[in-house]
Amino acid sequence: MDNPAVVAHAAQDLRVEDRGTPAPAPDEAIVEIAYGGICGSDLHYWQHGAAGASVLREPMILGHEASGTVVEAAADGSGPAVGARVAPHPLTPRGDGATPWPKDRPNLAPASTYLGSAMHLPHTQGAFARRVALPTRMLHTLPPGLDLRTAALAEPAAVAWHGLHRAGDVRGRHVAVIGSGPIGLLVVAAARAAGAARITATDLHRLPREIAAGHGAEALDARDGDAIAALHADVVVESSGTEAGLAAAISAAARGGTVVLLGLQRSGAVAAPMATAITRELTLLGSFRFADEFDDVIAALADGTLDVSGIVTHEFGIAEALEAFGTASGRVPLEQGAAHLRRRSLMRIVVMGPSGSGKSTVGALLAERLGTPFIDADDLHPARNIAKMSRGIPLDDDDRMPWLQRVGRTLQQQAPLVLACSALTRRYRDVIRAEAPDARFVELVIDRRTLVARMRARADHFMPASLLDSQLGTLESLAADEAGVRIDGARADAGAIAAAIAETLPASVLAVARAAHREQGADGEHSADDGHQAEEPGDAVGDEGGVHARGSVLSG
Repeated sequence: MDNPAVVAHAAQDLRVEDRGTPAPAPDEAIVEIAYGGICGSDLHYWQHGAAGASVLREPMILGHEASGTVVEAAADGSGPAVGARVAPHPLTPRGDGATPWPKDRPNLAPASTYLGSAMHLPHTQGAFARRVALPTRMLHTLPPGLDLRTAALAEPAAVAWHGLHRAGDVRGRHVAVIGSGPIGLLVVAAARAAGAARITATDLHRLPREIAAGHGAEALDARDGDAIAALHADVVVESSGTEAGLAAAISAAARGGTVVLLGLQRSGAVAAPMATAITRELTLLGSFRFADEFDDVIAALADGTLDVSGIVTHEFGIAEALEAFGTASGRVPLEQGAAHLRRRSLMRIVVMGPSGSGKSTVGALLAERLGTPFIDADDLHPARNIAKMSRGIPLDDDDRMPWLQRVGRTLQQQAPLVLACSALTRRYRDVIRAEAPDARFVELVIDRRTLVARMRARADHFMPASLLDSQLGTLESLAADEAGVRIDGARADAGAIAAAIAETLPASVLAVARAAHREQGADGEHSADDGHQAEEPGDAVGDEGGVHARGSVLSG
């Protein structure tokens, strides 16, 4: 191929194809890409055909974390000359003509474009190609001594840098980082560069904790709630993008402290211990992408102030893009064979229960145990449904049917997958089965009294009785002729419930899950930091002419 590129066509349809010689506009230079990092949004486009509200509607070259060399200067004379080594700032800020935004914070412009983003049509093509045409305003020249491999981390490092500095000066302070995936590890590195007196990092897995410790952080298992609550950190950066991570971040903050919300939470309502945040007078700050910090980050990478050693763990050539994406997502590499993938694709599990049953927590823990992705079906509701539910209005069939069809298509297209869903009648389950015939349902059996008690204990989120009764009214237990199992959901330990569900699965499914865990290592190499923003930066860098994945790289 003259100009191979990594192109997403639809969910589960990722191709390496020739895009031909770029045709630059007068203000664009042609850059030969050396390294590129696979981030969370790239993985979402591959796995789901969408990243948040950005849905693929045409083939799109992925990638926005990159570095390379100018091989053809812009015709209008702007920008760097041929031979300049550069890293692109992927953002083009734009207003929508109606929404106000602070002009000194371009990351908040409401109609912006970003490299490798499907937010607008036509899509903004990304940088995962051997050669790309890029506007010269994006190109930042690298100082001598900064290698291209390290420079490819400038974009995700800028996200981490911006997030940390949203909390102000951290010199002499205790900084805690919840979730030590690539963004979390870069926050650790930024905190060390900024002079934090103490840094603590949490993660579910061993490898990220070890890398964080290598950067001077105290590392804690994310499951150790008592240790996290005892941190009393001045600044907490939540970089996992999970509901559990948000709760842990608030728990870890000292009275009067600051919590930075760096990991992007799922759309819609998210439960959080707001009473704690209020009584501790915590300052909660959002953080989205970055503004004018890019050159500061590049300088810090060049002089070694920002130490990113160990954060990249894998490198792949661009021809190995499918394997790189498989590694970045935690799946068994696709090259291991179609037969193996077909066996894994049978793993379509729906954890079913009413609100308050803990289905989302159980489903997420089950997915972690099995080594599969997890989706909360509530995230698939259209905006109309979300608006009705937020007002306590029960959904009717006109609301439910399009949503259930989307749930079924998601199961069919994105397997292996564990999905959590509201209580359903058999008629509704059949809508899902029409799209995903081999879906296996797990019903969490729980009585109304226990549900009400749990909901009342969650002072931040109490469902109106009318909506709870509506959900219970639609619950119809699994019949003997349905593929599925009923599990006692009244137990308090969600991990024990997930383990009980796993024990009911066919041996062939568990064998594949164990194989996936062996592929990742005993504790896994992947962290809960896959959800930084809809266009989130991600995990790795590659060798000359490459793309990088979670700790990985593709090269050309």
